[in-house]
Amino acid sequence: PPAAGADCAGLLAALLAARPAEGAGGPVALVFASLDGEIDTRPIEAVLRRRGTPVAFPRVDGAVLSLHLAERGDLTAQGRYNIPEPAASAPRVDPADLGLVIVPGLAFDATGQRLGFGRGYYDRLLSAAPAAWRVAPCFPWQVLPFVPHEPHDQPVDVLLIAGPAPRCLPTGARVPGAGLAPPTGDPARVPVSSKETP
Repeated sequence: PPAAGADCAGLLAALLAARPAEGAGGPVALVFASLDGEIDTRPIEAVLRRRGTPVAFPRVDGAVLSLHLAERGDLTAQGRYNIPEPAASAPRVDPADLGLVIVPGLAFDATGQRLGFGRGYYDRLLSAAPAAWRVAPCFPWQVLPFVPHEPHDQPVDVLLIAGPAPRCLPTGARVPGAGLAPPTGDPARVPVSSKETP
């Protein structure tokens, strides 16, 4: 649904406004370029840019993701997976400079476990960016009772669940202090009326 991206952007805007600045990791946010069937991440990117946050996009580079500052209009669909990616010449970002990662996935559960696409790119990236806050936008039907996982799988910290009653679901997946602190207040009750759209 077209409104799903705006739902998630509104939830993220309210979370960022409520979240304490300390322990916030680096200054850069990583956003994935969504494909058909995924939450549209353009409204999420718009929220971040309005806050003055530098936005990077991932690029498949062998077995890892390289991260590059870029505008969405400069992305081109390329590579084995035909995913819009930044040019290799775009300014690179070290994973240690990430404060927020918008994480894709096929399915999630309430403990933050994630079913990816089976190639391990985001597990490797997230393990290299332990201070980054991991936020996953998703549809309600993507939230399952249980997602099988292995010790090397990297969980997410918050689910942004779009739908008739958009809500945030903090997962408690990581020990406070290992990564970013959760937002203050009750993010499960963030008012949708605060949503921002591009």
